[in-house]
Amino acid sequence: MERLEIRGWTACAAMATGLLLGALPARAQGLCAQRNCAPDATQPSGAIYRICRPEPGCWNGDLAIWAHGYATFNEPLAIPEDQLRLPDGTSIPAVINALGYAFATTSYRTNGLAIKDGVDDVRELVDVFSGAHGTPGHTYLVGASEGGIVTAAVLISKAQATTPAGVETLLPDAASRAQYRDVMRALAPPASP
Repeated sequence: MERLEIRGWTACAAMATGLLLGALPARAQGLCAQRNCAPDATQPSGAIYRICRPEPGCWNGDLAIWAHGYATFNEPLAIPEDQLRLPDGTSIPAVINALGYAFATTSYRTNGLAIKDGVDDVRELVDVFSGAHGTPGHTYLVGASEGGIVTAAVLISKAQATTPAGVETLLPDAASRAQYRDVMRALAPPASP
């Protein structure tokens, strides 16, 4: 369990650091207050999503998406709340909003090993966000564990209208690296002759 917390903390720290580098206007004004997250809603795919935005005058126009890690296949479909908090209880959406970024996450349409569904649902989430709040200037995608694979797969597929920047953390054991390699080979476009 400790290794999971460290990976989650590492992913969140990397995400916050990367976003902080681009948040100079928000930092110059002081930290933004978090506006309440909109009530969870359902994507066309059936996935549940959540969007949190900073106060209206503080949004920098960019979006940070959290691709969650593995959710047990026999659990009810829901956003994994335990993956939205740092070990000390700090809310990831609140930190991201304080830096001037909008935050969004999705449950994916299925639990269990849901990489393809995760990729499709993250893409759909960008469309849902854009329809409700306008197209973000930049879209940043970060994920841990299974969400790291989802992040890498989205980056490889280049299916986003805006190119996301990604940070990923993956399981360190050899079996996971082999699974990751196989997934990336399956998703990578064929090489040109």
